[in-house]
Amino acid sequence: MTTAPLTPEDLRRLVTEVLDRYGITVAEFVDADVDDLESDELRDLWLMVKGALTVA
Repeated sequence: MTTAPLTPEDLRRLVTEVLDRYGITVAEFVDADVDDLESDELRDLWLMVKGALTVA
């Protein structure tokens, strides 16, 4: 199976959809320390995408 890579804009949009449920912004998320995040979902997301969002 082949998938198309996400653009930085697509990634930011998808992450924003998750973060909206927690009431935090992408900037707050990127600046956060993984240990300060309130849920396993946010910590997992941070580990997967923080580097890509920092560059975007």
